[in-house]
Amino acid sequence: MQLNNRLLPALSVKNLTTRFYTRAATIYALNGVSFELPQNRCLALIGESGAGKSVTALSILHMVPKPGQIVSGEICMNGDNLLTKTDSQMKKLRGEELSIMFQDPLSALNPVIPVGDQIRETIQSHRQVAKKEAREMALAKLDALKLPAKRAYNSFPFQLSGGMRQRAALALALILHPQVLIADEPTSFLDVTLQGQILALLKHELDHCCLSLLFITHDLAAAATVADRVAVMYGGIIVEEGSMREVFSHPLHPYTRALLRSHPAFCQEGRLEPVAGSAPVISESFSGCPFRLRCSEAEPICLKIVPALSNQGGERFAACHRLPGVAEQVIDGSC
Repeated sequence: MQLNNRLLPALSVKNLTTRFYTRAATIYALNGVSFELPQNRCLALIGESGAGKSVTALSILHMVPKPGQIVSGEICMNGDNLLTKTDSQMKKLRGEELSIMFQDPLSALNPVIPVGDQIRETIQSHRQVAKKEAREMALAKLDALKLPAKRAYNSFPFQLSGGMRQRAALALALILHPQVLIADEPTSFLDVTLQGQILALLKHELDHCCLSLLFITHDLAAAATVADRVAVMYGGIIVEEGSMREVFSHPLHPYTRALLRSHPAFCQEGRLEPVAGSAPVISESFSGCPFRLRCSEAEPICLKIVPALSNQGGERFAACHRLPGVAEQVIDGSC
C-alpha cells in the first residue's frame, strides 16, 4: 500500500557516503549518514567544523565540488531518490522544492547585479510570469522579511549591511516557496542582535508557511531556538539523534555531553570545559569510533569497530559502544 505523501518525511537521507579523492589521500567526508526531516519541522544538524555538516548539505543538493563524489546512499523527497536525478532535473528542483541559505550571503548573491533583479530573474526562470509581476513578488518578499523593500531591491549586495544581505539571501531562497530549506550556518557572520532577528524570521517561516528546515550550525543556542529535533555529527557520521529537549537535557553520546559542557547556556556542572583535542580529518581507512581519540570513556572495542546508530528507545538514537544494543557499522572503504 502506498503511503500518503503527508505521512512521508519532507527529506529522508539513508546511508549517504561522500568521498574526496585527492592525489595525497582519500578524504572520508560522509560515512553512512542517515536522518529524516519531518514535514513542517526543523531538524538541527550540529557539530564542530569538519564534522561533515556542510558536505551533507552540498550532497543533498548535488553540489559537491570536485574532487568530491557521492559514493552511495539515498536522498529521498516525495518518494523520489534525488541521486537518480539528472543535472537538469536537479537544477529545476533547486529553488522550487529544495533551497539553500549559505552562511555567507555573498556566496548566494551576485555582487554585480542588484538584489531585486536577482530575485526577479529567479522567479522568471521557474515561473511563467511577466517582469512587472515578478518584481512585485520580489518586493513583497523583501518587505515580509522586514527589509526596506525598494531600497533593498535596487541595491547591490555590497551596499547592504551584513544583516540586510542575509535577509536578502533568505528572500532569494524562499521566493519560490520550497518544501525544504537548508540553512547552512546562516547566523555565523552576524552579531548577537542580528542573529536573533534571522532566527526569529526562520521560526516565523516554520510556524506560518508550509516549510521544513534543515538547520546546520555549530551554535547550540541557535539550534535550540528553532529546532524540534537535533542530529549530532562527528567524523562524518551521526552519533546521536532525538528531540531537542531530550538530547540537550539527557545526552547519550560522550561527544554530545562534551559539546554541552563547553557551552555556558547548557553546562549543568557550573564549570565550562572545552572539548579536548581537535576534530579529525579522516583520510585513511575507517577504523573504530571517530571520537575515540578524544573520548575519556573509550574502551578497546572503540579503537577497532565503528558503532552503528541504534535505537535507544522511542525516537532516541545514538552510536556508542557503551550503550545497549549498539551494533557494528559497516563502512565502505572502496574507491
